[in-house]
Amino acid sequence: RALVVQYDAAARLTHQPVHRDAALLSVIVPLNCRSDYVGGGTWIEPLGKAIALPKGHMLLHPSAVRHGGNRLTAGERWVLVVFLSTRRPRRVEHSRRFKERARARGEMGDVNGELTELRHALRLCPSDHELWYDAGAALHDAGRLELARRYYERAVALNDLDAQPHNNLGALLLETGAPPREALHYFRAAHIRDAHSAPAALNVAALLLALGRARAAERFLDSLPESLDDDPQLEALRLEAHEAAQKSRQL
Repeated sequence: RALVVQYDAAARLTHQPVHRDAALLSVIVPLNCRSDYVGGGTWIEPLGKAIALPKGHMLLHPSAVRHGGNRLTAGERWVLVVFLSTRRPRRVEHSRRFKERARARGEMGDVNGELTELRHALRLCPSDHELWYDAGAALHDAGRLELARRYYERAVALNDLDAQPHNNLGALLLETGAPPREALHYFRAAHIRDAHSAPAALNVAALLLALGRARAAERFLDSLPESLDDDPQLEALRLEAHEAAQKSRQL
């Protein structure tokens, strides 16, 4: 399979979130000159950096490696993406099949079936943090909070770079009555790992306000990247934080 992907800063088509591809190998070939855009490239999570190659060069990586389209800040970027696979999936691919089946079960509302498929996947790939996170989220939705916490914590331990397990763990801690500052630690961790994540930013700002730290919330919201400027929930929190901070200054 192959497709052409366009990134366009003016149209706010700036990035692809971190993900894995459903193939064995992924190939990315830039189709326009590096001087046509600012930022961009392919973010490789295990390396902690983006790779931006010249036009016509090829980046090849295992599809199971977590990666994403690094944010473009100006210009346009065009890339050819090719997915290489095999007609006879080997054992290494079986966990992905279980994960796909788990997602389908979850969409049908079959939480027990979803968890069963994820446990099959975990027996094959116990080091895959996404499986632990997905199982934690299913348990969280089912109200099995203590077990969900253990799954989230395992996901964080396996891959500290992913913002989602941190964010969900913070939310779960609040639900279970843990000290708010403990939840704030995980919300901040999620924001540090993905400064463009609206859910993480919302959780940090809302909790700071709930703790009576209006000025800290105001400073935090003012520091957010432009990509979050149009989020209506964050804008509402900005107004609330500004008003609360103004009142605190007058005391």
